[in-house]
Amino acid sequence: MRNKSLTLNAIFNVIKQCLSVFFPLITYPYVSRALGADYLGVYSFSDSIIQILLIVSTLGIPSYAIREGALIRDDEKAIRKFSSEIFTLNILSTVLSYVLLLTLIIFVPKINRNAVILGCLSINFFTTLMGRDWLNSIHEDFLYISIRYTIVHIASLILILIFVKEPGDLVKYVLIMAFSTAGGELLNAFHTLKYSPYGFAKIRNIKKHIRPVLILFCSTIAVTIYVRSDITMIGFLMSDKDVGIYTISSKVYLVVKSILNAVITVTMPRLANYRGEWNCVTENKYVILLGKLKTILMFLIFPSSVGLFCVSSYVMVLVGGAEFTDGYISLRILSIALIFAVFGCFIANCVLVINKKEKGLFKASAISAIVNVVLNFIMIPLIGINGAALTTLISECLVLIICIRYVDLSDGEKETIFRVNKKNFVVVAMECMYIIMAAVVLRQVFDGDIVYLGMVIISSVIMYAFILMASNNDLIRELMKDMNKRN
Repeated sequence: MRNKSLTLNAIFNVIKQCLSVFFPLITYPYVSRALGADYLGVYSFSDSIIQILLIVSTLGIPSYAIREGALIRDDEKAIRKFSSEIFTLNILSTVLSYVLLLTLIIFVPKINRNAVILGCLSINFFTTLMGRDWLNSIHEDFLYISIRYTIVHIASLILILIFVKEPGDLVKYVLIMAFSTAGGELLNAFHTLKYSPYGFAKIRNIKKHIRPVLILFCSTIAVTIYVRSDITMIGFLMSDKDVGIYTISSKVYLVVKSILNAVITVTMPRLANYRGEWNCVTENKYVILLGKLKTILMFLIFPSSVGLFCVSSYVMVLVGGAEFTDGYISLRILSIALIFAVFGCFIANCVLVINKKEKGLFKASAISAIVNVVLNFIMIPLIGINGAALTTLISECLVLIICIRYVDLSDGEKETIFRVNKKNFVVVAMECMYIIMAAVVLRQVFDGDIVYLGMVIISSVIMYAFILMASNNDLIRELMKDMNKRN
């Protein structure tokens, strides 16, 4: 397979994630006002349970399939055999997720009363199985992924505006949100046939995949616990309104985090491919690409974190309305967590997973999950939703610190990862200082929240472009050239 442009793939994936920003920015202000904080809290509580069980359904398959599939993607026979084995394993995990959901509905009263909502959302277990989106990632087909995402979410937006008008429309909203995921996966079911037909494997042939998949699964479920369990625990310990308010701040955090992680996602298949083909004689493309990725993330993460911190209160009002204003402090805390979360994702996926050191990732995730749950029981009753945000920040810090301890590379490779270029640091610092200044000064000039936020973002982007060009950064020049050629 001819390598596709990483720059273009990154752009496609960032566009997709940006659409994931605009989708909630448009729908959440509308939905939060139509349903109210209480009903939005009911939906969010149910969705948090489904998202945890969806991790059981997908197991650790996506990360494992991308890592191993990228090594054999040019061998048609091998990739067909591999995809059949992974699909069979995924069937078993999907059945398990439905069994667990049914058990929770039967034996947990608070979950039982939301059985209809949970049943509607659980369709995503089946459609994710059939979608096999990991095949698209293995073949770096991010253009299709972006197009599919755009079509499905535009359709969902239209349906929400037409059918969701009042609190009584909660079930309609649930069905539409289920469609927003299921629709894309059903399109996948047809698209991925060009890479591999559906097939089944004997149980003895999937045994070799079970151990690494389970390790990645345990890591994923641990990450899910400390990222998503906050909403679930707020649901048990506080009111539905508190759940609704925290949902907005955590949603903004997760969306921005997803945009920043989009660059990591598109790079993983290529990193796995480079790591598999490298030997001591040839150029170490893996390390070179890893260094470029680290620099790009540094350029993106710090300005994003500082910017979100500065305008958090206006973002909460814009997205949720005045009823959700109290969530701005939790969003500020989460904006700091962004720095540790994205760098943690970089070390975990691009270094540990690619180099088959997933045990280190599991230990980091497990320790952080335990700390998160314990601290949530302490912090949420004391300081409410701000306590939940603080525990997330602590957990993200722990993951990064522990993952770094398990990095097992040569000294030269470690230097590529951890060395900070002073010139790049100055560029990032200058942009962060401008963002702070713009957030303060422009507030005195513009009254409307939308206009104010727009001007802060636009002026910051223009200033950043000017600073980068003035610094004559080699990486930026290389990325611009890559727009017109293949890697």
